[in-house]
Amino acid sequence: MSSVLSFEQARRLVEQRAATVHPSGKELVALLDSQGLILAEPVLADRNFPPFPRATRDGYAVHAADLENLPATLQVIGEIRAGAAAEAAFKLQPGQAAAIMTGAPAPTGSDAVVMVEYTSREGDQVTITRTIAAGDNIVPIAAEAKRGDRLLSPGVRVDHAAIALAASVGRSRLLVYSKPSVAVLATGDELVDIDVPPAPTQIRSSNTYSLAAQIKAAGGEAVLLPIAPDEPQRLRELIAEGLEADLLLLSGGVSMGKYDLVEQVLAEFNAEFFFTGVQIQPGRPAVFGRIPCGAGAPARKSQAEKEHINSRID
Repeated sequence: MSSVLSFEQARRLVEQRAATVHPSGKELVALLDSQGLILAEPVLADRNFPPFPRATRDGYAVHAADLENLPATLQVIGEIRAGAAAEAAFKLQPGQAAAIMTGAPAPTGSDAVVMVEYTSREGDQVTITRTIAAGDNIVPIAAEAKRGDRLLSPGVRVDHAAIALAASVGRSRLLVYSKPSVAVLATGDELVDIDVPPAPTQIRSSNTYSLAAQIKAAGGEAVLLPIAPDEPQRLRELIAEGLEADLLLLSGGVSMGKYDLVEQVLAEFNAEFFFTGVQIQPGRPAVFGRIPCGAGAPARKSQAEKEHINSRID
């Protein structure tokens, strides 16, 4: 494959390499702190969902067979609110109904809920004007999940919906993969940090902060390194420091100029380059590759290799 790729080829190659990299650590975090992180454990239902036959409408719990001939008048024997333990308090007999609220447990002997819009009540009598089928407006026990069912699987990114599911089974903490650390190294004597007044021929290192913001938005932990001067020894030291992270991003230093030293220094670390240019303007001089652990840089944990990418943005 040519070392200068189209944008589509380069992106595909980077994504393919990223798919082979696995998280190196896990941590137990508070539920709300897990948002945006990658789940490292399954989340299981701790009971049936729902744990009781749940009414989905305000109205009257009935036995559907009592409504074969309309209008039908039934005796109201009680009321069930959401959260009430009224299911065991009484049992519907033929010809009876119970007023019920959305989310409340349907009483024993009922098999449907008639919406209040189709009823009229006088005292303890309710007249119903619409027929209904058994099972209407009631969610059966365990219809959504059975105890022990997997609700969330490892590898999913935790979002607001996942947090709601975890909360529904009483999980106040979740095991997640640690955020990948991504070192950002800008190079060039023309750069100064944002809190340093630039000389007339210098510019502030804005790319560093743009990359850091994108890393944070993607769920990573940005490690901002000092700006590397156009000098091999200090550049070599900072690259070695950057290789302590899970990923190293470099900005600048890969063009054809006399002081573009990044590729030269990376070669000293036995870097394997997957491409050395991308057919885009600006930014054609871009390299992407990996550095094996122990190749002139200290190993970190048990990872077999380090990935690095460099992009020069004019």
